[in-house]
Amino acid sequence: GLTGATGAGTGDGIVFTVDGAGSNIWGSSDTFHFVYCTFSGDAEIVARVTSLDDTNTFAKAGVMMRASAAPGAAHVILDVRPTGDIEFMTRSNDGGQTSWLGGSVQGTPVWLRLKRIESTVTASISGDGEAWRDVGSASLENATLAGLAVTSANASTLNRATFDNVAIEA
Repeated sequence: GLTGATGAGTGDGIVFTVDGAGSNIWGSSDTFHFVYCTFSGDAEIVARVTSLDDTNTFAKAGVMMRASAAPGAAHVILDVRPTGDIEFMTRSNDGGQTSWLGGSVQGTPVWLRLKRIESTVTASISGDGEAWRDVGSASLENATLAGLAVTSANASTLNRATFDNVAIEA
């Protein structure tokens, strides 16, 4: 969706920095910055969020699977907010409303993982990248994009998040 500031994503293969503005990832249409790749079939995305600017209580940095880059596309997201709140959310169909499915509390750094088998996506978190705890699962039929999502929850301000240990398997 349209943001008030242009986002960017850079990486050296080890650390990825994503700057994203936007009003939020919520409701029936999202505004944020998304650094992604395409996939088909079963897939997994893992990343450790090492830092996130505190531009707003609802700013987010996390991993996402999405049906398309359209603002109202179906998606699942597992993110962390500056408050340390972990959110697992989904929009089950294009143009539908986003639903909060579950969460936890763990500040950065935090490992986040989305794993899709057939149409079921399971969200998990970890403090060390070894011991994982499931947050929930959701159905997502047509996901073709997986990547890193950042929103400032303030359309005119960029939020900087850093990620490492990023891996996408498809």
